[in-house]
Amino acid sequence: LYLGDINEIPVHENIDILVLSAIPDDYTPTSISLIGSLYEKGVSVEALSQDKHEDKRASTYCWISKPLSKGPFEKRFRQIMCYEPPDAIHPAEAVGNIFRCLASYPVSDVSISTIAMPLLSTGIVGVPVAKMMEPLVDAAMHWMRNGLPIKRLLLIERSGTKAYEMKGAF
Repeated sequence: LYLGDINEIPVHENIDILVLSAIPDDYTPTSISLIGSLYEKGVSVEALSQDKHEDKRASTYCWISKPLSKGPFEKRFRQIMCYEPPDAIHPAEAVGNIFRCLASYPVSDVSISTIAMPLLSTGIVGVPVAKMMEPLVDAAMHWMRNGLPIKRLLLIERSGTKAYEMKGAF
């Protein structure tokens, strides 16, 4: 668990995929969202969504960007994955799809040894920390035990209050 701004993760952490969540097809940068924070630093999730590496929203509610090749994040994060569960499905019920999507890529196609993410869907979507933390960690452990080559999963939170709730969920 990291407390702080996801945009300030040191480059030496070598993060392959930054996972974020969005309301389906809505990449509006807001002052309280990771999408907004990235936009302020020069990374437009909306622009990345227009030229994806692959779109698997029909099967896993996820899409992955092409490798970041310019701007301040090309060395901090290699690619961005966006998780967009539909309104009809509670985000906690579908969070395993993130790892199912990652498992669908050959190792030579998308490197996934280090993944970073905030606690998804607990911001604008408003899912309580306790409702997301357990399913997210359970899904990660399940897929890692079954061969998904993630060596590190970094959960990042900029709110001290939410980080404390996350720690208490363990």
